Amino acid sequence: MNDENDELWEYSELLRQNVRSMVERPAEVEIRETKTPYGYDFKIVCNPDDVGLVVGVDGRTISSLREVFRVIGKLDNNKITLDIDQSCKRVRSVA
Repeated sequence: MNDENDELWEYSELLRQNVRSMVERPAEVEIRETKTPYGYDFKIVCNPDDVGLVVGVDGRTISSLREVFRVIGKLDNNKITLDIDQSCKRVRSVA
C-alpha cells in the first residue's frame, strides 16, 4: 500500500468509527470515499432512521465533523469534504 492509500484508509476509518459511535445501527454505517485532485470526498451511508443523529440539532453534529476533518486534511495538505449520501435520506410525502 502506498502513502496515499494509507492516508485514505486512515481518514475513512476515523470517520467510520466516529459515525458508528453516534448511531443506533452501527453495523449499517458505510463510508464511500472518492479521491479528488485536491484531497478526498467522503459520503456517509447509514440507516435512514439514524440520519438525524448524524446531522444533529440544526446540523451541528455534521458541521462539527466537517470542521474536524477539514482541519485534519489541512494538516496533510488535503481538502476533505463530508456529506450524507442521498440514498439515506427519506423522501417526505406531502399529504
